Amino acid sequence: MKKQMVFVGVIMIVLIVGSSAFGQIGLNGVFGGIAYYSPEDVDATLAFGGGVNLGEVAPKVGLEADLTYWKKGWDESGYGYKVDLSLSQIVISALARYKLNQSDAKFQFEAGGGLGIASTKAKSEVSSDYDDMFIKASSPLVAMAHSDSETETGLVIHLSALARTKVSDKMEGVGEFRYSLGGDNHGDNLAIWVKVNYLLNR
Repeated sequence: MKKQMVFVGVIMIVLIVGSSAFGQIGLNGVFGGIAYYSPEDVDATLAFGGGVNLGEVAPKVGLEADLTYWKKGWDESGYGYKVDLSLSQIVISALARYKLNQSDAKFQFEAGGGLGIASTKAKSEVSSDYDDMFIKASSPLVAMAHSDSETETGLVIHLSALARTKVSDKMEGVGEFRYSLGGDNHGDNLAIWVKVNYLLNR
């Protein structure tokens, strides 16, 4: 985990230092949003996120940092037992976005990508339906009654396309399609975001 955090940190530092000569880095905006989130091998759920717009690192190339959180729970059952399962994830990311058309257009289209660190937690809790003490003492199902959790951390690669439009002098509405490759850590996932961006430099 430490090596992955250092790697992403180095990438962000290089972008920020490089932008001091070629770009206009700074806190240009803050945003929040909600997404239809479809993780691999898990039913779709809602995700919540927020982040900051850090300005341009080069002409037409903007930099953002964001955080995403989602959780999905479900249960499985059999004769005499029930298993409650949940999967949750926090992703911290840095993304570069290239502006595809003029900034004064009604809709601004952008494409880009970035890197993130994903912390994925899987939790299971097995319970028995038996209430009689004698049955509990003799049933092998009692041995199944337990809870367990496991957390994994890994790198994520993001591919993104979005459109943004002004809704006021200081507010933007943003729609984003993001595909993330997570490798063996938690699989790939698809997210469709609706965000509101509050501009600080206007």
